[in-house]
Amino acid sequence: MHNRDLCIEDKRIMLYNDPRKLLLWFAQERDLVRAAKNTDQPKPWTKDVFLQRYWTLNSFKRYDDQSTMYQDWVDVEAPLPTILFNSLVWRLLNRKECLTGIPFVYDFSKGSEAQEYLLKYLQDRKDRGLVIFSAAFQMSNLRSGKEKHIVLFHTLQNVWERIDNILEQLHTYPDIKSMVGILSGTVPMLGPTMAYEIIEDLVTHGLIEEPENFQTWAYVGRGAIDGLNYIMNRKKGTRISADVGQRELASLRNYIKAHWEIQATPCGLVDVLHMLWAFGAFAKDVKGMTHKSKRRYYGSAPTTVDRNLLGG
Repeated sequence: MHNRDLCIEDKRIMLYNDPRKLLLWFAQERDLVRAAKNTDQPKPWTKDVFLQRYWTLNSFKRYDDQSTMYQDWVDVEAPLPTILFNSLVWRLLNRKECLTGIPFVYDFSKGSEAQEYLLKYLQDRKDRGLVIFSAAFQMSNLRSGKEKHIVLFHTLQNVWERIDNILEQLHTYPDIKSMVGILSGTVPMLGPTMAYEIIEDLVTHGLIEEPENFQTWAYVGRGAIDGLNYIMNRKKGTRISADVGQRELASLRNYIKAHWEIQATPCGLVDVLHMLWAFGAFAKDVKGMTHKSKRRYYGSAPTTVDRNLLGG
């Protein structure tokens, strides 16, 4: 059974002997924290000192704030091209309060509702220093002297003018991998990870038909690779091929489904990705490597590890 009383030494033993066990413990504990929070139980929701300060409190993609809000919002009767564009804008802004202000008729002329809305939130995101603005800034053909949020606004305007063609291309290709490539390749500033999330949103909520290999392929981005590197005891920053990432991801899903103890919950590839994105930071905490002061407290790490946990 899932043990909520593990001490730091127990977690370190898991991390260095079989990191999959620590990932499984981490994912289950986070889901218990989510359940406790949602039923208004008093803090702390966990005895783990690291998880007590984490702001992300769920292990499954469908429970994150954006996914639950998207589910409530997407029932609005809007044309599919508008929903696709709104999904892009929403994932780009990554703010819950942006959802209610999204217009359903886009007019990019000066002083329009769309311009007022987008410029307001794009300015807010620029002030927070997100790298998406650097990407949009570099890819735009506007002059470099422009404010980055203005550049991104015009980049989105260009995407809106081509949204019907983009949607038509998505319908042309039957598999999820091709769809991610099309969306990330035709929309400046949109990387494969965000493109995958947008398509996953549309498919999960029945807005487009489920593409081929949707259940067996997921984009393994940098955050997931960081988590896989911890699982496989590889050096930080190690690059792996897409095939290796897919094989390791599928093996992890099978392991987690076979050993999940706290409740009967479906676990897809996107859920494993969701777990891995946060696991890297947790593993650093367990190692005591997040801050120099923790290294003195936790001591040095064991060096004997099994590098073939997932069969390759």
